[in-house]
Amino acid sequence: MPLRLPRLILAAAGGYLLGTVPSADIASRLAKGGVVDLRSSGSRNPGGVNALRLLG
Repeated sequence: MPLRLPRLILAAAGGYLLGTVPSADIASRLAKGGVVDLRSSGSRNPGGVNALRLLG
């Protein structure tokens, strides 16, 4: 029972850190070799919708 709280805190911290990674930006760099910059093309938002519109 005493290990539940540290595991919960660790899981929450890990989830928060994984959520801060700009996955659409990383995916666009891997898909197009760094040619498409999401922050300077389309809606200039490095999110998933802009990545989908620009990368197809």
